Amino acid sequence: MEVFDIQDTGDYELVTEGNTLKEALKEENVYIILSHDWKICWIWIGNKCSNVRKKFAGARSSRSILSDRQLAYSVKTVDSGDEPKNFKEILSEPIRKTYRPDAPTLEHIKIQQKVLQNKDIPADCKREAVIINDRFYVSVEVKVMDTKTHKFEPSEFLPEGVIFLPENYVSRLFVKHGKVEAVEFLTKNQHLKAVEGKVVEDKKEKKLEKVKKRQEKIQETPKTIEKKAKDSSDDFKQKYNVTKIIPKTQKTKKKRVKLKKSISKGKKSKTKRKRKTKIRKTKK
Repeated sequence: MEVFDIQDTGDYELVTEGNTLKEALKEENVYIILSHDWKICWIWIGNKCSNVRKKFAGARSSRSILSDRQLAYSVKTVDSGDEPKNFKEILSEPIRKTYRPDAPTLEHIKIQQKVLQNKDIPADCKREAVIINDRFYVSVEVKVMDTKTHKFEPSEFLPEGVIFLPENYVSRLFVKHGKVEAVEFLTKNQHLKAVEGKVVEDKKEKKLEKVKKRQEKIQETPKTIEKKAKDSSDDFKQKYNVTKIIPKTQKTKKKRVKLKKSISKGKKSKTKRKRKTKIRKTKK
């Protein structure tokens, strides 16, 4: 985040006093605040600022800053004491005391978004950096509205000369119409790779165990099945103190016999009643 103090003439100076935005702002001045995380250009006007020229100069200089740096940020004017919620959140953030490197062009921003949208990354790798044309951008984790996202920022500490990449770096190309748009660099995490290897081996062993059990079941003879059935019945008798186990088929047969007997008894009793009623009628 960069803070610029606006002068009457429309000129601006980078603010280097104070560590946070809250410490840098003074009520007598007008400031332009470039919030690169939110992609917003704030024009902050202090309560004690009575200079009308500064207020108009803030709008003009904000347009010139954005056009010079080729930034497609939205411009918002804020009065001291009437700041919105998202502005209050950045008050505690640190400010830059040196000029930020040239911002990426719109073409570079589109390519960066394309790279970030591609989530086809191996589980043991993470995004590290990307080269677009002659610019080197580093992947940075940013927290926006309680959600963590990644973005690319220009690298400020590239050493001079020939650079060899470490062994754990992996590169991939983004090609469009036969031309290389970007070269992305991923870093491999050896620990994750080892853990994943163990997980894969465990899965293979479990599958082999299941196959062996199925083969054993298929190879079982009727005698072995009878033995297992006897063993399970003996265990059941010992556990519940049962002398004899009646199969379900025998139980159902007994129930059917009982039902037939009750039905036959009911029919006999009905026939007896009918006979008695006939005898009574004849007597009469």
